[in-house]
Amino acid sequence: MSNFDEIKSLNLFGGNEGENKNEEAIGGEMIGTVDAKGKPLDSTLEMLSQMRGPSTDDADDDFDNDDNVMDADDYHNKACDMARRGNYKRASNFCMEGLKRYPMNVNLLADTINYSSKCGDMRVADTHYFMLRKLPFSRWSWRAFTFSCDYLLANNPIENEEEIRLLVKQYKTVLPYEEKACVAESELENALGNHEQSMKILAESIQHYSNAPLCALHLADMQFARGMYKDVVKTCNYGIAASAEPRPSINTPYLLLLRVMSKDHILVAKANHETVNISEVNAIRDEYKLLLEEFPHQMMLHSGAIEERRSILKFVSHEE
Repeated sequence: MSNFDEIKSLNLFGGNEGENKNEEAIGGEMIGTVDAKGKPLDSTLEMLSQMRGPSTDDADDDFDNDDNVMDADDYHNKACDMARRGNYKRASNFCMEGLKRYPMNVNLLADTINYSSKCGDMRVADTHYFMLRKLPFSRWSWRAFTFSCDYLLANNPIENEEEIRLLVKQYKTVLPYEEKACVAESELENALGNHEQSMKILAESIQHYSNAPLCALHLADMQFARGMYKDVVKTCNYGIAASAEPRPSINTPYLLLLRVMSKDHILVAKANHETVNISEVNAIRDEYKLLLEEFPHQMMLHSGAIEERRSILKFVSHEE
């Protein structure tokens, strides 16, 4: 029996699998105060809280002493800060502290699934995913859908294929404008070994949406790995334009790097058959240089490869 099956066997919420007898209560003011059998949810959450590992001495510094003034968003934001520092276990624990006060907050449930699975605590992830699934999909946020798909993929993509496909379908229905649904579907196909279908989903998404930079990033990466350099240039151009957002969802300079490296490949391949103009060579060398000048931090890991390519281009046969 898998961890998820074991959690389901506990029947924490009552009712049959896939049946939500408490949807009316969930949609009302007193969200999540009782389970489907009328049992106080606090007792269930108390059991869940015992799944937390022992806290470290410095972990207490991350919990506000005056947590009475903290709302669900405060718990979410503080957990995000912990996760950014790589403290996934503490972030998961902090989300569970928040769930004691806001038992059916969708983002806190999603965060707990995300952080607990990332730190390898799959039992906690299983339990909170089962709790999240008791909520109607109409209440799910992009975090709920994306983090759930990520967790199910990390757990076992083959066994969870049917569940993930259901989530993707609901994702597209509830949040039809959200490109991350296509990313989740593409990642499922890739995990199942359907690589061409995975790329096709991403390619169709950037045809359908005008603002799908994340799809473009994933697609450009896959195209580059396959040597589809002309396609990479087109995809990167789309992604760079689509990433013009107040809060960009991707590392746009990485698309700039893939684009100039693809141009590099195309030029050198061309030089193997015909003489290229020095202006073509210099244009790519200048683009590499500009990347290093404008994005030194983002290009730190790639600076060696960039400088090497700039030097190699000096050896390309060309005419003045």
